[in-house]
Amino acid sequence: MRGLNDRRFLNLFQIVHRASFPDPTRTHRSIGDVEWRKDRHTFAGAGYSFSTDIHQLRHAGKNRAGWELMVVTEHWWDARHEPLRSATWVKALQGSAPAIAAWFRDQEQGRTP
Repeated sequence: MRGLNDRRFLNLFQIVHRASFPDPTRTHRSIGDVEWRKDRHTFAGAGYSFSTDIHQLRHAGKNRAGWELMVVTEHWWDARHEPLRSATWVKALQGSAPAIAAWFRDQEQGRTP
């Protein structure tokens, strides 16, 4: 894994997200020492619409070094509701990328660190 913005980590994030938030309307979840908040912002106008999901994860760091992560996904559509663009970006706000990636791998494999 080269970093948090590579395709491999983004796929891992989606797997853990879907397993952790089976109800798409849920906005908060605690998973072990991690608090996961999800906010959605949407707009629909005459010429375009968009939806932005912001995920904020914070690891308290009791047994491991603490970290904080932000993941943003954007989806844009034209007036006919045809997709225009989709983008996802990731930013480690605190802590190390390897520690964050390790937590996600543990979650995917069913281990709670």
